[in-house]
Amino acid sequence: MQQFLNNLEASLPSLLVGILLLVVAFVVATLVKKFVAKLLNKGSLKEKLTARNADPRESDKMVSLLANLAFLVVFVLFLPAIFSKLNLDGLSAPFTNFTNSIVTFLPNLLAAAVILYIGFFVARIVRDVVSALLVRLGVDGFINKYVNAESEKVNVKVSDVLANIVYAFIIVPLIIIALDLVGLHVISEPAKNIINTFLSYVPKIFTALLLIAVGVFIARLLANLLQNILVGFNVDGLLAKAGIKREFKLSDLISKLVMVVLVVVFAVEALNVLDLAVLTGIGGAIISYLPLVLSAAIIMVGAYVLANFVESKIVERDPRHRFVALLVKVLILGVAVFMTLSQLGFAENIVEYAFIILVGAVGVAFALSFGLGGRDFAKDKLAKLDRKLEEEKLQK
Repeated sequence: MQQFLNNLEASLPSLLVGILLLVVAFVVATLVKKFVAKLLNKGSLKEKLTARNADPRESDKMVSLLANLAFLVVFVLFLPAIFSKLNLDGLSAPFTNFTNSIVTFLPNLLAAAVILYIGFFVARIVRDVVSALLVRLGVDGFINKYVNAESEKVNVKVSDVLANIVYAFIIVPLIIIALDLVGLHVISEPAKNIINTFLSYVPKIFTALLLIAVGVFIARLLANLLQNILVGFNVDGLLAKAGIKREFKLSDLISKLVMVVLVVVFAVEALNVLDLAVLTGIGGAIISYLPLVLSAAIIMVGAYVLANFVESKIVERDPRHRFVALLVKVLILGVAVFMTLSQLGFAENIVEYAFIILVGAVGVAFALSFGLGGRDFAKDKLAKLDRKLEEEKLQK
């Protein structure tokens, strides 16, 4: 009994200190809980919580949950000291490690919170400034010129889209920094790699866009210059001389074709800058195929003009020969079609054989028609020649 009293007397100060610490922990945790609840119930924060929850009771539950969480965190911070004073080392060690982790983690958490708060604040200001600047520069009106009436029904401003992109460029790196500070490297490291890859790709994107913009500018400039030259040489009058009555202008068609070709060339070069292997290969194939397409187009246009010219001349000479004129026109266009297919490389052997067979068939048909139709004519001519030879013999 005496031993028990001696032990109790020796441990009484520590026990009293432990109880005192427990009371202090409860009081401090309660004060923190009330402070957090009061802070969350302030006007602006309360309005934000209420706006996110349609039911006001849900926002009250959220405030109560956060306040109780603050109470629990503060109370747990006192537990290692309380257990140590009560000589409960088996319980104090885990809580000591836990509180040390919290104490070590809190500065990083606060730093991350400050960075995010300042970052969101600055990013919001920059977004508003960029949006106002783009509106002042008339970017929305400039883009709307190239948007059709149906697309205008979508209420999206280009200035807002670009401003939000700038906002994202500011916020995303700050979020990654905050994740690094709180030690979430599993998320931050892949995000860093993605951001670094994207940022290294941005100059290529701008270079590609610049190439396309320069290409469109040069293509329009050269197309307008070529159209003026063709108009000066009265190329449009060739269609009228060939008897072709069409609403389109040949100079306009040629200039637009040249513009499209130049834009395609610059677009392929832009794809090459972006290192898109598949699209670059497709673009290279298109570029290498363009000369064949252009030569095929020239053949068809030339054949079409020639066929109409020959048809009109035959009809002008004798209107009764419209069928013959149409036949000649079809023949010229048929030859042009075979030449075009051969130029484009579409089953070259089959096209050549079909052309040879067609020409042979036309030749045989012509020979047969001439032979059968001109039989009486040839018989009469041969009879006259025979009589003439007989008369010459008799005169001798």
